[in-house]
Amino acid sequence: MSTNFWSPALFDQFVFPHIRTLAAAAHGHGKKFAYVMTIGVEILGPRLAETGVHVWYFVDPIGPVQKGLAQEKIRDLLSDSITLVGGISSITLSNRSFAAIDRNVKHALEVLGSTAGSSCILWMAWFPDTPWESVKWMIDA
Repeated sequence: MSTNFWSPALFDQFVFPHIRTLAAAAHGHGKKFAYVMTIGVEILGPRLAETGVHVWYFVDPIGPVQKGLAQEKIRDLLSDSITLVGGISSITLSNRSFAAIDRNVKHALEVLGSTAGSSCILWMAWFPDTPWESVKWMIDA
């Protein structure tokens, strides 16, 4: 759920209580609770932290998903309350540029690797058209 679907007021009314209930159910069984939000993180992210969510996935480093919200901003906003999991974008892997892949891997490791409890996965998703050469470059970087 994100601001593409829910305004902050609607999120608070219809989504927040259910996420809090799901997180509490996970906690009741000794488990962590994870959530994915791709847009509106700067608005809904702090509210999401109040639900008991432990992990937020897809801290994507580039434009269309985060609408220009940098990984550093997300880290600064949420890393004290939620474990962040992110890395380089599948779009970066698809553009067949070793320099771009190398730059994005190093940036993701620098930003997310410096945060206690956060994880850096080096890709968000692979698609059938993801060039294997790009995957090898990512591993080398």
